[in-house]
Amino acid sequence: MTDAITVTKLSAANPVLAAHARAIHRLAQSEVETIAEYCVEVGRHLREAHQHAEPKVWFAWIDDEFGWAPATAIRFIRAYTSALEQPVRAHAWRKDLSPRSEPSGESDGSAA
Repeated sequence: MTDAITVTKLSAANPVLAAHARAIHRLAQSEVETIAEYCVEVGRHLREAHQHAEPKVWFAWIDDEFGWAPATAIRFIRAYTSALEQPVRAHAWRKDLSPRSEPSGESDGSAA
């Protein structure tokens, strides 16, 4: 499989930023299970990228690579850190849900 995702000059100059940029672009093109999963994963990559770049470079990278305002990137990171603090156990409760029957609108024979 070839990597058709291109990165910006800032990403090309920093292999760590480039790797995170490609991962985020792939997430946008993939079929993640939920929007929450997408937000948390993007936040994880942004946080890790932030740890490998000076703040000025990181903010320029966010704008250059994704066209996002810094506040957008910070919101993704907050989603990630919130998920770490309070993990949602979606897979555990999903299997317990049983399909509910739709109301038929028919009377059960009792008086109204």
